[in-house]
Amino acid sequence: MYLLNDIVNLRSFKRANPGQVSCAGLGGVILEGKPGVGKSEMVIGLLQSKGLVKDQDYYMIPASMQPSEKRTLLLKAFHEGAVVVMDECNSASMMESLLNALLNGKTPDGKMPDTPGLPLLVRKIQSVWQDALRKVTHCRTA
Repeated sequence: MYLLNDIVNLRSFKRANPGQVSCAGLGGVILEGKPGVGKSEMVIGLLQSKGLVKDQDYYMIPASMQPSEKRTLLLKAFHEGAVVVMDECNSASMMESLLNALLNGKTPDGKMPDTPGLPLLVRKIQSVWQDALRKVTHCRTA
């Protein structure tokens, strides 16, 4: 929770001091866990506790959103310095180059944000295979 809080605070600092801290801090964080453990509630609760308003200061990108709509919303948020909360980033492989560029502080064509500050908070559902692999690895190392 502290890391999420720090990322949101850094966003505010970047917005208040444009050009001074463009490369400071993390560009995002991935929250991974099984469905129903409270990832969404934790992120949204933190954003709201900071006074951030949905569709103004932060945007939600559901897994069901079409790739073209995701791209448009990600670029909009990037240029606004808004927070993006994205569901199931592991289901959006075609977005990988865009996400990598934005997390590195530029659009894929090299443009800097109009307003700095985009932190990307993504929620990833832990796959059954990842869970099984962890169990196998744990058994082998024990």
